[in-house]
Amino acid sequence: MRIDELSRPIVVGHRGFRAKYPENTMSGFHAAVDAGIEMVELDVSLSKDRHVVVMHDETLDRTTNGRGAVRDSLWAEIRQLDAGSWFDGRFSGEPVPDLKAVFESIGKQCVINVEIKPDAVEPEERPDGIENQVAAAIDCYGLLGSVVVSSFHPLALKRLAVRPAEKRPLLAVLSGKKTPFDPFEVLQSIPAFSWHPDHRLLDAAAVETAHRLGVLVLPYTVNDMADIRRLLDMGVDGIITDDPVSVRTWLKTAIPFG
Repeated sequence: MRIDELSRPIVVGHRGFRAKYPENTMSGFHAAVDAGIEMVELDVSLSKDRHVVVMHDETLDRTTNGRGAVRDSLWAEIRQLDAGSWFDGRFSGEPVPDLKAVFESIGKQCVINVEIKPDAVEPEERPDGIENQVAAAIDCYGLLGSVVVSSFHPLALKRLAVRPAEKRPLLAVLSGKKTPFDPFEVLQSIPAFSWHPDHRLLDAAAVETAHRLGVLVLPYTVNDMADIRRLLDMGVDGIITDDPVSVRTWLKTAIPFG
């Protein structure tokens, strides 16, 4: 599936299907896709041996039975961890995926939003830096029109922005309460596809400004139906949510979009 084939408003499964499955795992991604969700979001960082690991936190502690920083652990060690039991015993033995495994499994079935974690963005660009590895994987699997790369770190986006147009992925700016930059400055400094703001900080004027720049607005992480209605009334283009199936079901009964 390509980005221009998405239904509107766009419903994005945050870290897969986080409400009902362990986050950033293949079981969650497959459940979202099997339920007809057209776009899922995931997070990537680098292991000690510079492997692109799908994980949100800087450490292994919260979502696996491992301990310590992702950056201090080898991929061979990380892949042996249990990433499901913390959520529910039914998911015991669920492994931590890498980006290539996700692309191989669901890359052709839905659009994927790959968030590059700020801690994985290095001061100096390297051939095996996370930005170049993500871009190479997108190119390898023929997913240029099916993957959006987002980050809270402008440097990651700017490094990708200078790639030739035929090899440049779609780019999205993430922003929140602690973001130390003006998101609109970054949006105008790169060929941005979308802006993913914290929904609590969003207003109609900001949505209108983004649209004038030709940028889609996909706020995160929205799980309350009253918030969804408020955001749709502002004119947002979609919703990033932990429970994409419930949100999509609700949208079918809500006031038509637009």
